[in-house]
Amino acid sequence: MPNSHCAHTLLQLVALLLILQDVLHVTAIFRNYTVDDSDSSWIYSPYGAWNIGNDCHGCDAQPNATLAYNHTWHDAAFYAPPNQQTMTDPNVPFTANITFSGTAVYVFCIMLNSATYPIFGASDISFHMDGVPVSTYQNSPTENLDTYTYNVPVFAMPSLEYGTHSLMIQNGVANGTDALILLDYILYTADDGLESTTPGPSNVASTNLPTPPPSSQSPSASSLSTKKPNSRNFLAIEIAVPIGIVLLLGVASFSLWRRQRLRHFEVHRQTLRVHPSYFPAEHGHAQSPRAQKHSSRGWSEGSTSVGTRSPREELSTSTTARIVEILPPAYRATV
Repeated sequence: MPNSHCAHTLLQLVALLLILQDVLHVTAIFRNYTVDDSDSSWIYSPYGAWNIGNDCHGCDAQPNATLAYNHTWHDAAFYAPPNQQTMTDPNVPFTANITFSGTAVYVFCIMLNSATYPIFGASDISFHMDGVPVSTYQNSPTENLDTYTYNVPVFAMPSLEYGTHSLMIQNGVANGTDALILLDYILYTADDGLESTTPGPSNVASTNLPTPPPSSQSPSASSLSTKKPNSRNFLAIEIAVPIGIVLLLGVASFSLWRRQRLRHFEVHRQTLRVHPSYFPAEHGHAQSPRAQKHSSRGWSEGSTSVGTRSPREELSTSTTARIVEILPPAYRATV
């Protein structure tokens, strides 16, 4: 029964530690990383179809560079047939591809609030995650306002399985309508405690919360961020918990072994304890060896009194009384 209780306690301890490790893992610390449109990890296609907006003096869209993240953006205007005006094959949408490792991703653009002048500001953007279409964003201004809205969240996927993902941003749809995109930056959320060994953006800004340029005309980017505490001790926790489990298992095993050993010693000691082994038989005149010894020396010599004994043969009164109690009736009367 004690062994069963110890085993049950040990199992409860192991289960508690495993749950603690799982909770620590679930509440792991994450961090948001900002990838600017100018980062070398981007792949823009078709070649020559995208313009580096802040350096494109011939582009019709001219937002305020000081309000763009890192003062840069990428400009691409898709013209549906028969208005194709690019050097690429006609009716081919433009794409921007990037690979990252994380659990969430957000895309931010600059929006032109103009229907036709100085350029059309309509947007028709498609998003593909790991090769699968997942979302679209469309915007059709109704007025010709030469104004811009910055830090516009055009795509958000906050619940990705942790791992390496590929994101494709597509501007325009074949046989669709004219579309303009002013790509500014993306945010992706990744584990802050472990370094990623998979390819990813080469030059990103790491922040606890996104820090886009101030703008009173656009939603706050921080509302899309994953608000989780930041810490660089996650790896240490991952190592410390298994070590703690091993140590506690060792202590519990030693305690169990010690309890079993003490129990075995107690049983062995009880088996060695001296108990009177003589009990009178119902018939006959059987005597204990001790009684027979004294009988041969005193009572069996024919005397009705105890004979003279040497000091070594003297018995205490209590010991003699116990012997008398166990003597058969035929001998008890002679004492």
